Amino acid sequence: MTLGVCVAESERPAFAAASEQLREALAEAQADPLPIRLAFCQSLDDVRPEGEPTVAVVSLLRELESEESPASIETRLRAQLASVLERGAQSAFVCTIFRYVPDDPDLVKIERIRRLNLLAPELSFDTGACVIDIDRVFAHVGAQQLKTDYRLGGRIAAEVAGHTIVASLLAVGLDDVVAIDARERAQAFQGTIWEMARLLQRRLPLERDRAG
Repeated sequence: MTLGVCVAESERPAFAAASEQLREALAEAQADPLPIRLAFCQSLDDVRPEGEPTVAVVSLLRELESEESPASIETRLRAQLASVLERGAQSAFVCTIFRYVPDDPDLVKIERIRRLNLLAPELSFDTGACVIDIDRVFAHVGAQQLKTDYRLGGRIAAEVAGHTIVASLLAVGLDDVVAIDARERAQAFQGTIWEMARLLQRRLPLERDRAG
């Protein structure tokens, strides 16, 4: 299976973590685990489902520094999401942006993040794409604990974002690719947001190992 992702440079470690977590979860869930290939793309137009199940993901963070209006971004992404699904993608996802801008808050940037995040449910409704709500999960956990901001920098943030991405994929994105019983076993292995400490202990070196 290919994950064709169009994301900001700072989000790439999160998607690398997501592909590894998904591979681990599926390996625990089924005897013949699905191989996962992560492909970074410049645009959803570059995601070409050919001969294997493909999931397309686009992040709104890519649009944050753009001068393009949210209305224009919505029109473009709506067309691209509809097109990638018509070309045979198994599913498509839109990622929201964590609404935390550190230090001296940039009110213009915060407002643009808010407006971009509002596009996610609209795009989902119009195209059938699903939403990976990074903002909701990260706001619940908190920027201080995650040691990050809207850019998702840092290893902890990457792993928590990876968990959020995998949870969404297992919930709604792989229906025709992975049998429901295998998905349920993968979800149990992955754990919920309330079991995040278990994920981090599995995925990050323990303090005593680092000290050694």
